[in-house]
Amino acid sequence: MSGTRAYEADRADTAWNQQMQEKQVQNAQAQQKYDNDFAQQQYQDKLRQQQFTNDVTSQRLNIAKGEWALKQSKAAQQVQKASADAAAKSSTSQLGSTGGLTVGKSGVSSGGTVPYTAARMRSQGKNDAAIRTELLKEGYSSGEVARIMRQLNS
Repeated sequence: MSGTRAYEADRADTAWNQQMQEKQVQNAQAQQKYDNDFAQQQYQDKLRQQQFTNDVTSQRLNIAKGEWALKQSKAAQQVQKASADAAAKSSTSQLGSTGGLTVGKSGVSSGGTVPYTAARMRSQGKNDAAIRTELLKEGYSSGEVARIMRQLNS
């Protein structure tokens, strides 16, 4: 009978050890799931933070672009006003000049004014098609663009 008791005790120990191993495996799996969930949450948090940073940077860039466009617009208006003032002044001067200055392929000559945009683009080496497109975008009519292009190319 002692052999039977020893056998049953050994079986009970084996069953206990097996249950403990299963518990350890379950605990290890639970810990791994927790670690994975935690890592996933950290990753998602970093993604959200990066998206926020990108959004802020994009907004700052758009603000800077707007400020730059405003400065360019003001500068263009000042140039156009100065050009108009100079044309008006030169038309009333005793020299009898009838126009402002034109920026052409051969440099600066008298005989009419051109928009700042056209003169700037020509000085940057832009081709006629690019200048024409930009002037049309700014609201000049086809006839006005043709006149400006003739002045630029004179």
